[in-house]
Amino acid sequence: MNLKKVGRYTILGVLFFLPVTFLLLLYPATHNYNPLDIVNENVIEISNFSSTKETHVTLKDNITVLGFLGNKPMLKTTTASNLKELVYDKFKGFKKFQIVIVLPNGTEEQAEQLKKEISQYEDLKYWHF
Repeated sequence: MNLKKVGRYTILGVLFFLPVTFLLLLYPATHNYNPLDIVNENVIEISNFSSTKETHVTLKDNITVLGFLGNKPMLKTTTASNLKELVYDKFKGFKKFQIVIVLPNGTEEQAEQLKKEISQYEDLKYWHF
């Protein structure tokens, strides 16, 4: 037997079986498939709040991300943009998903500016201020 051929086939065998073995080790992992826990069961509705849209915002039977951006929401543009890119874009296909941003009275104009800023490329149908 030629020592050069044995070395070549050994290297090719290792390069093939090492990734296959790694994938087989990852296969039984179940942490990505478990459903998320419910944080709170009895959440009070936000019925006393007004929305920038005509639709009524309810928390019951919805997957809701609730946020507060403070008195100056335009200073939190990066935070809102990250929330849109990392959370909203990933889950907007769910019919019961929504993001609700709570803002104090008097910040409606800044909320509209923020909404225009983060919705430059697509509609924010399930995003409520």
